[in-house]
Amino acid sequence: MSGPVRDRGCCSDDHRAERAPVGLTINSFTSVSLEPPLILFSLDRATSCLADFEAAEHYAVNVLSADQQAISDTFARVDPALRWRDTAWSAGTASGAPVLDGAIARFECARYAIHDGGDHRLFLARVTAAAHAENAVPLLYFNGGYRFLN
Repeated sequence: MSGPVRDRGCCSDDHRAERAPVGLTINSFTSVSLEPPLILFSLDRATSCLADFEAAEHYAVNVLSADQQAISDTFARVDPALRWRDTAWSAGTASGAPVLDGAIARFECARYAIHDGGDHRLFLARVTAAAHAENAVPLLYFNGGYRFLN
């Protein structure tokens, strides 16, 4: 895909007792390797929760459904301290990282490596568990707006 695409949410396991989990809407993620199963996502160095993701041992990438636009907007725009207020989630069974209710797919991951990538940090993560819903429609964001598959 070309152009800005936003269709996933990413969350870290940084959910100490005094803090809510950490999460944000990411532009994209990609498969890097099948053996071991690795994915990659990147975060802008100016992202307010970058240090939380760098410190986290586990992540969950949640692929949102077409009816979860409000969650995408919340995790993209709302104050990080308020993102989880009305968002239903549970701890992932393999990682403990936040898994969003209603997501059509999820990838629970362990940190594999973090690299510099210009004005971004590149996160390589090893997939430890994955699940998806059958016949589900993903939320897509392309070229400045939400789009739907027909």
